[in-house]
Amino acid sequence: MKYIGLIDLGSHEISLSIVNVTAKKQYSLLEKLSRTLAMGADTYSKSRVSLDKIKELGEIFSDFSLKLKEYPGIEVLAFAESAIREAENRSYVLDYLKFLSGIDVKVLSNNEQVLYQLYSYYDSIEDFDRYIQEGAMFVDLGAGSVQFSLFLEGKLVSTQNMRLGSLRLNAVLEELEERSLNFQEYLLEYIWGDLTYFQKFEGRLRKVKHLFLSGENLTYIRALSHKSASDFATLNRQDLNKILEDLSDRSYDYLVRTEHIPEEHARLILPTALLLREVFRFTGREEAYLPDSPLDKGVFLRHFAKTYPALAGRDWSQDQIDLSRNLAKRYEAEEKHCQQVEFLSLELFDALKKRLRLRPQDRHYLQLAAILHNVGKFINIVSEDRRSYDVVRSLEIPGLSPEELYFIALVIYFHESDNRQRPEIESNLAPDRQLAMDKLCCLLGLANAMDTSHQQKIKKIKLDEKQGRMRLALYSKEDISLELWKLSKEQCFFQEVFSTELEILTRPYKA
Repeated sequence: MKYIGLIDLGSHEISLSIVNVTAKKQYSLLEKLSRTLAMGADTYSKSRVSLDKIKELGEIFSDFSLKLKEYPGIEVLAFAESAIREAENRSYVLDYLKFLSGIDVKVLSNNEQVLYQLYSYYDSIEDFDRYIQEGAMFVDLGAGSVQFSLFLEGKLVSTQNMRLGSLRLNAVLEELEERSLNFQEYLLEYIWGDLTYFQKFEGRLRKVKHLFLSGENLTYIRALSHKSASDFATLNRQDLNKILEDLSDRSYDYLVRTEHIPEEHARLILPTALLLREVFRFTGREEAYLPDSPLDKGVFLRHFAKTYPALAGRDWSQDQIDLSRNLAKRYEAEEKHCQQVEFLSLELFDALKKRLRLRPQDRHYLQLAAILHNVGKFINIVSEDRRSYDVVRSLEIPGLSPEELYFIALVIYFHESDNRQRPEIESNLAPDRQLAMDKLCCLLGLANAMDTSHQQKIKKIKLDEKQGRMRLALYSKEDISLELWKLSKEQCFFQEVFSTELEILTRPYKA
């Protein structure tokens, strides 16, 4: 038996969950403690967590530490969301918590947080695969931001973070309330101004059959409809509109006294409900599901999936590939060329696997780099590689940390020989990762050179080593003189990195 403690530093609430893991790899939630602390109210308005909030957070951590001591040998996973992530003084806050409790807190990037949330959805929703095959939108309503993830035909086609969280919207609402009696209408316009981003997906949104919502305030909003407990896992548009009508005539005190909603949450009900109204509007759905899918469950599942892959339940790396291909289309990358470079890159990697001696995930990074290697051409053809580097570093791909996106972006930038000779940017990788990056640059550079004409002339390749020399055989029915010229420029870098001569041969292709 093993105990896991999960501490979630959210923007509006701090929680501790104690999970029990059995020898049979089964798990159960033993207890959960939570405290309301609106750290995000400081961060989103002042870019810092105030001293008062830090002290209060320290007291909560001290209490949690006492609870953790009740479970011998417990493993603690502590993580922070956007209120800490966006705070300029976050390193001081984390150092203070470490001093008080001895607990290290990991600050999640938004991409990591999205993947953990998807893990939680997958575990919480029966028939998850069927829903995403039919078309599903997942909306995570946080205090700091809202995350939209769209699945069609079983593939992740889009994910987008927007700063429309309940705390941020409440701050806007309070300002508008001072200026006009029509403050609700103005807030709706404010929300819709951001959601118009999804108009470009109008055709895809018509294919959405299922809408899933998660977030701290949904329980309170759903309770305001006074539906039976058996119907508690859904929220429909008609009920939401009725709730909004009632809210317009009721004060926050009424919600606290009569509906028994905690005061800290009562002020966030209206902005959250208004946002939900617009979500129903742009998705065209009449009903949404409210699965019990807390973020800490996803963190737990992701952590143990590394030891017990079955807990992952799904190959999330394939979702990263699917999304990258959709992002490449959005940037109008040449699809057939990218597919050819992806195919050739992976063929080279697999042929050189023993010689490369890289991490298993480096093959995945190479594949993503190949898919996204010329997205920058959409912005500027002349500086395509630099623009591709900039785009990739800013992408939202669930599960990829900023460090991983940086690594992939460097592979894309330095795969071109001209950029290695006259670089505009510098690599800050550790020596071992610099070597890994150089090796992947070799492979991507060769693969890209093999389709210089963008006509996919090379149908097959074979790479082997004989008598201390690498031989790369290219099989084609067509004239590949242009490709051979470009390969000669990449040949030297390959020989330098691998300290082995590379001979390039041509062979006739027979289907």
